[in-house]
Amino acid sequence: MRTILAVSPHLDDAVLSYGGRLAEFARSGHPVIVYTVFAGVPQPPYSDVADHYHRLWGVSGSPVPARILENEEAIARVGAVPIDGRHLDAIYRKDDLGRWLIADSSAPANEQPETADEPELLDHISQDVVQLISDHDPSLVFTCVAIGDHVDHRRARDATARATRVTGSRLRLWEDLPYGVLGREIPHLPDGVRIGSPIVEDVSSGDWRLKREAMECYTSQLPLLASMLKSEGTEVAEQLADHARTDRAQVYSERVWEVEFASSAS
Repeated sequence: MRTILAVSPHLDDAVLSYGGRLAEFARSGHPVIVYTVFAGVPQPPYSDVADHYHRLWGVSGSPVPARILENEEAIARVGAVPIDGRHLDAIYRKDDLGRWLIADSSAPANEQPETADEPELLDHISQDVVQLISDHDPSLVFTCVAIGDHVDHRRARDATARATRVTGSRLRLWEDLPYGVLGREIPHLPDGVRIGSPIVEDVSSGDWRLKREAMECYTSQLPLLASMLKSEGTEVAEQLADHARTDRAQVYSERVWEVEFASSAS
């Protein structure tokens, strides 16, 4: 049973988007590693946008350690092992001119006028994923397809695609949730990266229960998720379950895309 490597942009994305299947892989005997790219601990002062999110999350002081603890509990629920990356979330990053990358607290991260390409960041993430692949020899690598167009999701996707192409690893992209509830548009893929139609993968009721229990560990993030989904009293987990239900009773699903690399890619 070879390792499964999941490259998660943030400290909740892997569970929210693909937690049911990760639970199944673990239950079947595969070692499952969840590497969170943007788990670096920022130093104050924080931007106004970061302070806005801290208040929404209900955390004080340094927020990332508390989120790491939530993620550790959630990842354990699905039977995986967490590895925390060193890179800062977009709300803590600055551009080359020293300006905050995310500068408008009234707009979500996918609607910011972010223009920086961050080539060094992309290189560093790719190098980190190559090292993980070298260390753990996974049979499959997963990351997000970047529905929702969040800058961190695009960075994680594009860097992982680069790393898996270099190493010859098999790559699949999961549907980003909760963004996938709100839309299905996939941002432009890197040159040489091709995907076909989505693959709908069944998730048993038992594995979905583990995913739901894991989602409930993210207490700081649930208010934000409810706001994104405009849940109006409906539980976030139930909305995601409605999105995932198939036409068969007690069978849920998660969606992935298989990646093919064009031979002409540079």
